[in-house]
Amino acid sequence: MLTLRVTDLVQRLDWEKSRVSHLLTRMESRGFIERTERGAAGRRSSCTLSDQGRAVIEAAERVHERTVRARFLDRLSPEQRAAILECCEQLLAADLPTSGSR
Repeated sequence: MLTLRVTDLVQRLDWEKSRVSHLLTRMESRGFIERTERGAAGRRSSCTLSDQGRAVIEAAERVHERTVRARFLDRLSPEQRAAILECCEQLLAADLPTSGSR
């Protein structure tokens, strides 16, 4: 399971720490994540997606995929879909960091 430090999550989301903390509290109360203490007493500084959280994400991904397919991809010809796929692959390749960067 992937474990993230809360400070890393704050940076990735570019949100205020209090907003992330509030969101994580709600997610934890719903059983979507598990938080662990690493720092000073009472400070929960990392979180891990729970099995229940992973199941919710996987279900949402399936719904999203069906929706995108029905609203967009199924309306295109095979040639149009191939062109979109090629463009997406080029954009992804251009966005990938090269070795030694970062």
